[in-house]
Parts: sequence; structure tokens; C-alpha cells
Amino acid sequence: MRSWGKNGLHLHQLSQGIDEREVEIEDEIKSIGQEETFAEDVIDDEIAKREILSLSTKVGRRLRKEGVRGKTITLKIKYHDFVQITRSLTIGEPTDDGGEITKVCYLLLKKTEVGRRPIRLLGVSVSHLTSSEVKQLAFFLTTQVRRRPSGLIKPWMRSRKSLAKAQSFPAPC
Repeated sequence: MRSWGKNGLHLHQLSQGIDEREVEIEDEIKSIGQEETFAEDVIDDEIAKREILSLSTKVGRRLRKEGVRGKTITLKIKYHDFVQITRSLTIGEPTDDGGEITKVCYLLLKKTEVGRRPIRLLGVSVSHLTSSEVKQLAFFLTTQVRRRPSGLIKPWMRSRKSLAKAQSFPAPC
């Protein structure tokens, strides 16, 4: 223990499972998802699509309840032989909309063997979460920028840059 220096005793205690520090619980949610295990294996892709719709709706509702949106949508499938696969897609803007989640999952479903191979479980999850408030702020900022008449901005910027150049100080951006 002495070869470990002044922290030697502490490290030895940790290696023995002795740690008097308070346990800190991480509150940050990393993903929100919902799964369904079927009582009997499902081969019909229409049943799978109905279940995806139900799961996506529940996930969207939970995202809104938590006040978050996500960019990565994941479809999880466990086949009858317990082989499990996931297919994911990262979308451009975060969402909490069950309909949008459903559409993405339907695209992902095409990259699986559902309908040709019996499935035991389906799951839908959304990750890479951000606060819904951030999306609202971005919407208002984007809306304000789009309202500006672009034809009036450019001549104003050109005249300001010309004036700045003539006065020999940097032009503002």
C-alpha cells in the first residue's frame, strides 16, 4: 500500500468494497422507449406495423411528458429464436411526435426480416435527447430571420462595409 502513496489506503479500501461516500444518482435521461413481448410469435407484418404505431404513440407521449425531443429513432426486434437486432436512423431535427417516430420505424422495418421470420418482441426508442424548450427558441429565432426582407439587408451591409473601409476600422459582422 505504501507504494501507492498517500492515496494507497483509500485505494485499498475501495478495492475491498469499502466506500463511505454518498451514492450520487444521475438524473439525466438518455433515451425513452417502449417494448412489447408477444404471447405468441408474430409472422404477419401488418400486426407488427400496428404494434409499432402503438409503441411510437406511447414513446411520443412520454417524450412530451418529460419535456424532451430526440434525434435518433431505434427499432428493436427479437426474432423467435431470440436473435435480437436493432435498426436506427438519426433525423435532422429532434422530435416528440409519435407519427414521425412511426414513419421512421416503418422505414427501418423494411431493413428487417419481419413478415418473413417470426418475431417475439418489438421495441421503439428515441435517444440523443434535447430539451423541448431549446426547439421552441430555435423556432422563434428562425421565424424572425425569415421575416427580414433580404433585399434591404444587402445594400445596407455593403454601404456599412464601404464606410468602415473608408474610416480604416474593421466592419462589424
